[in-house]
Amino acid sequence: MDLVKKIQDLSKVHCFNGITFISSEQNEKYVSYQDLYHRALAVLHDLQAQGMKPKQELVFQIEDNETFIYVFWACILGGIILFL
Repeated sequence: MDLVKKIQDLSKVHCFNGITFISSEQNEKYVSYQDLYHRALAVLHDLQAQGMKPKQELVFQIEDNETFIYVFWACILGGIILFL
């Protein structure tokens, strides 16, 4: 199974499962796979609006883990080549 199919399947079936971002001992944020998928699609839309197309390369350095995950999945969904 490829990654795009996996995140699509998780977003449909596991709306109550997801990941937790931990930025400190007191700060945790839960995001369902469904929300992750939809937020990644929103980021992909923004990237495409700026001219990014499949098989183009994107170099990014993001310190915030949550933002990193959304951009990572946006690139996977859009066929954009990642350089971290």
